[in-house]
Amino acid sequence: MALNGNSVPSLDNNHHAVWQNDLTSQQLLNLTQQLDDKSALILDLQQTAFKATFEIWKNFSQAQINLVIDLFQLVMEQSLSARERLGIIAEYQLRRLQEITISEQSLTLEAAEIFQAQTEAVCEQVTEIWRPNSDPSSN
Repeated sequence: MALNGNSVPSLDNNHHAVWQNDLTSQQLLNLTQQLDDKSALILDLQQTAFKATFEIWKNFSQAQINLVIDLFQLVMEQSLSARERLGIIAEYQLRRLQEITISEQSLTLEAAEIFQAQTEAVCEQVTEIWRPNSDPSSN
């Protein structure tokens, strides 16, 4: 791999490639400056990529958080709505149960009054049957 046209490879005693350069100090300084410039450019690109990746991650995270909050809010709204509807249904059913109970109560009271009247009538008849008759001819 040649740095410029002046580089010549040769082999050392272990048969490894050794690059012998006859670069001047100015050329070396220029190459170092180019390397610094390219390193700075690479660093800027890495920072830009990191910032862009971080921004994407931040936006994605915020979208996920917003989604969870929106879903939680929707669930809470639906829960409150269901609770209100169940409250209305329960109130309606309790009102119907109360109406039925009052109706049944009046029927029960009426039946008890009839039973009481019949019991009194039976008691009077039994009393009449078992009452001693003072006049034997009335038999």
